[in-house]
Amino acid sequence: MVRLASNPSTGYSWSVAQNDASLLKPLDDKYVRPDSKQMGAPGNQVFRFKTVGSGGTELILLYQNLSLSGVRAAKKYRVIVTIKDLVKFESGE
Repeated sequence: MVRLASNPSTGYSWSVAQNDASLLKPLDDKYVRPDSKQMGAPGNQVFRFKTVGSGGTELILLYQNLSLSGVRAAKKYRVIVTIKDLVKFESGE
């Protein structure tokens, strides 16, 4: 799960720009409103993923206003994800 501060009232939101879906399958993303009643207060955008393979991938999310073409992203979130095989141990008892 990735949780990033977001304020859609500004026209900006986070989107996945790079990901290897054969390793890290996107499940959903949603905006979580802030507890504050203050108008324009930022909340969080939450992305959920499911591991479906093993290996490494670079996950990049961009905070941008998609209605403004040619404008660079205001923020970039980058993380390297390493997914290892799960090993099951059986007891010999």
